[in-house]
Amino acid sequence: MSVSCFKRCVLLLLSCLVLFTLPSKSQPLQSENTSVLPFLLSDLQEGQRLAPYYLQWHDESDQATLSDALVALSDNRFLQPKVYHSQGLQKGAIWVLAQVNNDLTDTRQLVLEYVDHQLIDFTLYTASEKQGNYSLQAYLSLTQSFSTRQLAHHRFAAEITFEPKQTNWVLVRLGSDGQGFIFPNLRLWSPDAFAQQSSREVGLLAFLAGGCVVMALFALVTGVSTGIRYFYIYSAYSVSKVFAWGMITGVGHRFFVTDNFDWNYMSLAGGSSILFGIWFTRVFLETRRHVPKIDCLLQIMMANSALLILAALLKIKLMAVLCITVAMLLYPINFIAALIRWRQGTPQAAVFALGWGLLMAGLFSQALRDLGWIEHNLINYYWPPVASFSEVVVIMFAMGMQVFQLRKQKEEVEYRYARHLEHEAVNLEREVAFRTAELEVAKRRAERDAQTDPLTGICNRRSFFLKATASVEKANNDGLNVSLMMFDLDKFKSINDRFGHKTGDDALKLFTQTVKQYIRANDVFARLGGEEFVLLTCRDTQDAEKLAEQLRIATTQIELRCEKGEVKLSTSIGLAHLATSSHIDELLVRADNVLYAAKDTGRNQVFVAS
Repeated sequence: MSVSCFKRCVLLLLSCLVLFTLPSKSQPLQSENTSVLPFLLSDLQEGQRLAPYYLQWHDESDQATLSDALVALSDNRFLQPKVYHSQGLQKGAIWVLAQVNNDLTDTRQLVLEYVDHQLIDFTLYTASEKQGNYSLQAYLSLTQSFSTRQLAHHRFAAEITFEPKQTNWVLVRLGSDGQGFIFPNLRLWSPDAFAQQSSREVGLLAFLAGGCVVMALFALVTGVSTGIRYFYIYSAYSVSKVFAWGMITGVGHRFFVTDNFDWNYMSLAGGSSILFGIWFTRVFLETRRHVPKIDCLLQIMMANSALLILAALLKIKLMAVLCITVAMLLYPINFIAALIRWRQGTPQAAVFALGWGLLMAGLFSQALRDLGWIEHNLINYYWPPVASFSEVVVIMFAMGMQVFQLRKQKEEVEYRYARHLEHEAVNLEREVAFRTAELEVAKRRAERDAQTDPLTGICNRRSFFLKATASVEKANNDGLNVSLMMFDLDKFKSINDRFGHKTGDDALKLFTQTVKQYIRANDVFARLGGEEFVLLTCRDTQDAEKLAEQLRIATTQIELRCEKGEVKLSTSIGLAHLATSSHIDELLVRADNVLYAAKDTGRNQVFVAS
């Protein structure tokens, strides 16, 4: 593997990890609303979700008891969620509170079901009053024997009895054992409808598993008869899919590993399936020979799969979650490899690309669903295993095409064809290297131009908001002092009109150089446009106010001479300090308001926002 190839691989992995962490930081988990609408059983539809009829509390410690939850409830820390699907990778547990009113005249026995399989434990409490005595109705955990569950279902579900004309408060703890993806949503079913739905889902998974087993046996027999290695790998790959999806969807816990089940079985199964899949890709498409650069990435994917298996064996959950997500985000590499091999003249690679594209779409839907970018529903919940089965079928067809082609070709034709592929591969590598070099140069130039003000050489408006937003978020998290100054050079238009725009540009440059002499390396100094500048600094409020006054005085001492005489500069400064949970936009508005107050009351002065 070349150094440049390795660097690109590392950058790609880092980009995936950054993308992975965005959803949990991009938006708050909850709004400020502490009220909840009652869920009326007269309006119940089978499989209806409780959203938006519940409040939630995020227990980041993952150690809160029922008493702690009731304290949080009395403190109004149970709030209405901003989203009702996944909120990304989160630490701790989610507590959900719903008010269910049986406005009917008869007793109703209903099933409360958690919508996803990615959960370690599920605890259900009920009470007749919001602040009343909550009684434990069910505690379900992956570590328990499956025989202890109230209902035979591959996801967590429990029965609740609702007496006529009574109100029930339902409190549910959704635990991920430290850190994981939680979908804070629940479904209500009648027992008969729930049993039918469960049977349909098990039937679908059984059909998919049976199809994979049949194709695994067929591939094994074909491998024995032909001696072609990738048929053996494909057979192991198909079996690993049955193992993986059985563990992931919970069917394996329900029917096979009923006791001593652990989440690491899912990671171990998923890692094995990914490892066999990448191995099969490399052998079937002959990437080491025909696309060595892509093969480098595939080797890294295999290493990531091995790391996932190791994390499962060592029971390091966070590492396992990261490895699984990275693997799903890197799956397009197999698709790209197939397209390149198709362009090189291998028709079965196009079929392979189709099969892998189906799988890729399914796994990407799962990744986007886990990250909270798309809403959770039964379609995208079962899309990944259905897409995985479709991929196995399509790739089996691709292997049949390749076997037929191998038998049809003559020895001489194979030799010439291989030479032709080698020649095309070299040309393609040169073209990719040339285009990559051009793109790198253009990228560096564009990044520099996009972040720098061309006149003064400091940050422009775009790069200021990127850097300042990160600084304010860090200050909010770490409790640091942050202040923002907005500068407006006084009567700058008259300088341009009297001395010319070149002199005005020189004045802006001198002002920039003057300010840079007083600021620190971690301060963010930028030109917003025209004669408006902004400075974000991390220092005490007194030091910030002192700095603002120093900059005002220093501006008046700037000496600029031209043919038409001496130019005198002064600046009005608006200063705003960081308040609790302030955003950069709020700081700008506050600083801008006092800046205009300073200009309106005489200019050449510092006003501080209250």
